[in-house]
Amino acid sequence: MTEDKVDLKLAREEYEMTAEELDEFLNARPRFASIASLRKTGSPIVDGIGFEWDGEYAYFSVRDTRALRKRLDRDQRVCLHVMNTEYPVRWARLEGVAEPIPDPGYERTLRIMRKYMAVESEAQELDDFKVDEFAKAYVEFGRTLYRLRLTRLHSHDANKQSELYDLTTGRRRG
Repeated sequence: MTEDKVDLKLAREEYEMTAEELDEFLNARPRFASIASLRKTGSPIVDGIGFEWDGEYAYFSVRDTRALRKRLDRDQRVCLHVMNTEYPVRWARLEGVAEPIPDPGYERTLRIMRKYMAVESEAQELDDFKVDEFAKAYVEFGRTLYRLRLTRLHSHDANKQSELYDLTTGRRRG
């Protein structure tokens, strides 16, 4: 391994979010996530989802008729990627095993749905959205709630690069 690669690895660790920063990033506002799962052939495929983070696990719900549900029945390994939409870039990558768990009355599923779909949500752009009516249709064909048991977590906060780089130009300082 060259010294450059060692330096890059150390630099990445310096840019990781703390547990508190990660909780704030994942919970402060609704951020959609990309979830990678595996096809029968072993090739990856990515879907967009909403999620909930409790500081230890990520939770997400999948309609029972979706292909993602079938893929998770076959192979529970996933990667969840959450990213902001502004600069400087911040992101979190959560890798692990998606375990189906009970969700009586779809309580957590509907809470996650409302986080993104309620009229007051920052993620909702429709003014006349009928969230209660939508909620009935949302669970009509069944949904499975998953808890992502992490095997690896990696994050990045470009704000932490400001000691080494001028964030307005992208050039290294000094």
